[in-house]
Amino acid sequence: MEEERVRELVLQLDTTSFTQIDAAWEELGELGEAAVPILAQAYRGMRRWQGRAALVYYSIPFARTSRAAFELGLAAVSDRATLVRYRACMLLAYSLSAEALPALEQLLCHTDPKTVEDARAAIDAIQHRNHHYFVDRDHTGRMRWEPNFSEYLQTLSSEAAQETDAQQQSSADQTGRKAEGAAGGCAEMALLVFSIVGGWMALPLGV
Repeated sequence: MEEERVRELVLQLDTTSFTQIDAAWEELGELGEAAVPILAQAYRGMRRWQGRAALVYYSIPFARTSRAAFELGLAAVSDRATLVRYRACMLLAYSLSAEALPALEQLLCHTDPKTVEDARAAIDAIQHRNHHYFVDRDHTGRMRWEPNFSEYLQTLSSEAAQETDAQQQSSADQTGRKAEGAAGGCAEMALLVFSIVGGWMALPLGV
């Protein structure tokens, strides 16, 4: 595929249209893992959260083999959109890399309760070396998941219905009040997580 066409397709991902995202990926996906560095490079300039979520999602299958995919996940956990952070936690959970733990631990003090839950699930998955625990949060053994591009649009459309402006942007006053109330508990939580997962830091990174 010519470089000019690749750039054109990546620009098409920066949209709110899931149909357009799917059409662009239908061509980009032919590059396989070679597309991942291109997606990672495009992340910082992507304006719409739908496009950023797509970049992260399409990189998930390569989280264990591509450094670019893993680093995209690390960057996206700080995204301003809840669903992009969710996908980033999913990517890092799939990587099973202990190197992701510090970034995930920082999210345990996030002002968005959903992000805190997702970070905790990703930590749990890495700790147990079982990426299924990201969705099977009670360890029932009845829930499993694998990256599946064919289900992407349906899943993302459903999640998008839950995304609101309030989740994407918090006012400075709200952030200040929540930070003051959570400061003590956050420090205790960080110590607890460190004691639980500390032993995993010595394991192979898995990426």
